[in-house]
Amino acid sequence: LIALADNMGLNPTEFSAQLNQPATQQQLNKEIAFNRSIQVTSFPSLVLECDGIFHAIPIDYLNEKTMLEFILQRLKHPQA
Repeated sequence: LIALADNMGLNPTEFSAQLNQPATQQQLNKEIAFNRSIQVTSFPSLVLECDGIFHAIPIDYLNEKTMLEFILQRLKHPQA
């Protein structure tokens, strides 16, 4: 990650210092716990939240219409 940050033009020393802060690890742990609580198990993932219900969107890299149709269906019927 530090090399990537450097390649992107970020200060690698500062990035490394921030990356290794306890607060960064705490935030990462919080994000991981949340994702597990809504049953997200892969990265990258797409999740739609409707009325407090989280729906994992099936990813189709070859046809965006598949994902769009799923999203539109869940917006119409969030309890489904």
